[in-house]
Amino acid sequence: MTKFLSNKSTAWLILVLLALTWGSSFILMKKGLLAYPPEQMAAIRIAISFLSLAIIVLKDFKKLAKKYYKPLIITGLCGNGIPAFLFAFAQTVVSSSMAGILNSLTTAFTLVIGVVFFKANKSWLRTLGVFLGLAGAVAMVYLSSQQGIGNLSIYALMIVVATIGYAISVNVIRYKLRDLPSLQITAFAFSVVGLPSILYLFTTDCLDIFINHPMGRISFLYIALLGILGTATAVILFNHLIKISGAVFATTVTYLIPIVALIWGFVDGESPGYVQLISLGIILTGVYLIHKEKE
Repeated sequence: MTKFLSNKSTAWLILVLLALTWGSSFILMKKGLLAYPPEQMAAIRIAISFLSLAIIVLKDFKKLAKKYYKPLIITGLCGNGIPAFLFAFAQTVVSSSMAGILNSLTTAFTLVIGVVFFKANKSWLRTLGVFLGLAGAVAMVYLSSQQGIGNLSIYALMIVVATIGYAISVNVIRYKLRDLPSLQITAFAFSVVGLPSILYLFTTDCLDIFINHPMGRISFLYIALLGILGTATAVILFNHLIKISGAVFATTVTYLIPIVALIWGFVDGESPGYVQLISLGIILTGVYLIHKEKE
C-alpha cells in the first residue's frame, strides 16, 4: 500500500515537471531557430542530449543484452531522432502554441498502436476519444490553412508524424524495455542517433554561425537547455513514468503541455485564434475519454 501511494505521488510529480519542461520546449525550439537552420538545430539538440548521457553508454554497453538492441534502435529513431528533425522543420512555420496543441495527439496514437500491435485494452469510450482527438487536429490544420497560413498543413503534418513516432516509442518502452533502468534506456536510445548527429554537424557551418551570427550564442544556449533539460533529463523521467504508471497515464502529460505552450506563446507575442482554442478543446476532450477508463 505504501509503495503504491509512493509510486502514485511520484507519478503525479513527474507528470507536472514534464508538462512544464516539454510545454516550454516549443518556445526553446523557436528561439533556437533564430540563428540555426532546422536540421542543425535538431542535430545540436540530439548531440547535446547524447553527450550528457555518454558516460552511461561507455560504462554499461558490455552489460546490455542483445535482445534489447532492436527495441532501443526503434526507440532512438522513433522517440528521439526523427521527431526532433520533424519538429525543427515544422516550427519554421507552425507557432509554438499550435505545435504544443498538435503534440496532444501522442495519447491517441499511443492507444491505437498499443491496441493494434501490443494487444492493449480497448473500449468504445477510448475509441471515441481517439476519433475526437484526430478530428480536432484535422479541424485545426484545415481551418488554419483556409485562413491563408501558407503551407501550414504540410508542416502541421510533420508534427502529426512526430507524435506517431513518440507513440511507437512509448509502447516499445512499455512492452519491450520494462526490465531496463530508465537511465539506460534513454542513454542507449540517444546513442543510436547521437553519433550520426555529431558527424553531421562536422559537415555544417554551425561553428561559423555560433561565432559570427549575432544570435548564434544565445540560440545555442536555448538549444542546449532544450537538449539537456527538455530532452535528456525529461526523457529519463518520462521513461520512468511509463514504468511506474503505464503508457496511457504517462501520455496524460499531453493534457498539460498545450496549456504551458499557449502561455509561452502568449508571452512571446503569439495570439492563438478561436480555431486553435476550439480545436484544443476537442483534442483534450478526446484525451479525457481515452483516460476515463482504467488502463
